[in-house]
Amino acid sequence: MAMGSHGESFVACLRQGTGGSEGEKYLLPLRHSPAFVISVNHLAINNTIDLIVTVKPLTSIIMDSHGLVGQIAKNKAKDLAKVVKAHPEIVDATDDDGMMLLHHAAKDNAVECIAVLLDADARINAQDTKHGWTPMHHAVEALSVQAVKALLAAPSLDLTVQATAYGGYTPLILTVVNIDCGDDMADVRADQCDRRETILRDILVYYSEHDDLDVNALAGNDTHILAFVEDITKHSDYERSFYARMAEMLINHGAAR
Repeated sequence: MAMGSHGESFVACLRQGTGGSEGEKYLLPLRHSPAFVISVNHLAINNTIDLIVTVKPLTSIIMDSHGLVGQIAKNKAKDLAKVVKAHPEIVDATDDDGMMLLHHAAKDNAVECIAVLLDADARINAQDTKHGWTPMHHAVEALSVQAVKALLAAPSLDLTVQATAYGGYTPLILTVVNIDCGDDMADVRADQCDRRETILRDILVYYSEHDDLDVNALAGNDTHILAFVEDITKHSDYERSFYARMAEMLINHGAAR
């Protein structure tokens, strides 16, 4: 049935559950005309995936925790591959923040899903509309170590893309800017610092292997990269040690003031 001037239509409300209870209906809305909205009542994810596969035409999806994004967070690559095969156009679909499935996979450290999306020609350097972040920006910010490694292995990766917010940072700058090893719990803090060090090391190795990349390229506010790790007066002994290791890695890879 039609939905106003947008000319959208609905697939009939699909219900599957026990005892005839209404339960909570999860929406998987699909954008752009022609578009469909699927309302699923207590539908297991495998059945949901089967349902999405059968809906045609399908041009784009609004992704939420009950849809494909929720499955990416669980790294359900087989389910994702099934949908991508039936609807390759979803690879370029975006949510309200301009994030594609690859952005979400990078953020969620879902390396198997990253592989599925890259095989389907997902745009690895696409920027979201909220911060201008690429999938690599999201992987770095989330400290998704394995996602960073997977993206670094992609031949078309561009690490020079600058965000449209937060000073126009590249992924390298984002790795060291506003470092906060965060949680007061020592074991959590140590894990976060370890992951950030690993990400910085991997990105710096990538820089050293690509002559077109310059570790001294300034951030959008014309700040050199070492400035982000040298202001250590407000940090604990633990964090000062961490910052010193980060600075040493940068200097060893050619960073200069």
